[in-house]
Amino acid sequence: MSTVKVTQVQDKSGGNNSTTEQIYQGRARIWWYYQQRGTPTIFNSYRVSSVTDVATGQYTVNFSDTLDEPCGCSAASYNANAFDSQFSDVTNIYASNTAAQVQTANMASASPSASALHDCNYNYGVIFCDV
Repeated sequence: MSTVKVTQVQDKSGGNNSTTEQIYQGRARIWWYYQQRGTPTIFNSYRVSSVTDVATGQYTVNFSDTLDEPCGCSAASYNANAFDSQFSDVTNIYASNTAAQVQTANMASASPSASALHDCNYNYGVIFCDV
C-alpha cells in the first residue's frame, strides 16, 4: 500500500483548494454545539465568532467569515433522554452570509409562534456553501 502526502488538493482546473485538514473535517464551513437552556454556552464550534441568545427559543450564531450562498441545518434536544415524555424539538434555521438565526419549538406546534418556542438543552448546527 502506498501513502501520498500532500498539503493541498485542487480540482482539475487548478482551483478550489482544499487542505487535507478541511477534507478530514468534512468540508462543513461552520458548525456548533450549543447549550441554550440555563447559562448559554458554546461547547464546541468551528468558525463561529459568538452565539447571541436573542429570546426564549431564539438564538443567532455569528460566523467568523462571510460565506457565499450558505445553507444549513440544525437539530435540538430538550433533554438527554429521547424516550421520556418531554417534547421532541423542531428547529428552524435561517442562514445569511454572516449569521444563522435559529428557533427551537416543541413538536406540539407545526408552525412555531413566539409562545411555542422554548429553550432546549442541546443545539447542533452545520452550515455548508458552494464557495
